[in-house]
Amino acid sequence: MPGSPNSHRRNMAGAQFLGAGFTFLAELGCLAGVGWWLDNKFSTAPWFLVCGSAVGMVVALTHLLRSASAYEARMKELRQMDDSEDGSGD
Repeated sequence: MPGSPNSHRRNMAGAQFLGAGFTFLAELGCLAGVGWWLDNKFSTAPWFLVCGSAVGMVVALTHLLRSASAYEARMKELRQMDDSEDGSGD
């Protein structure tokens, strides 16, 4: 059913994961871009790019794992709310 709470949750989950993906790419891309810029400025290629990419990967993965953990906690909370609502209606 299009207006059901479950379809709304699926849409919200999809939007949240899409946002997490864009955030991952932005964090990684920005730090790699800073490394590339520093390499061009100081003629040290490819060291700043490699370091920027590595730091970007760590930052992006940390953020992604925290987002996934928060999502899991929120879904667990919603399932518990659904279970308590189903139990009180009897």
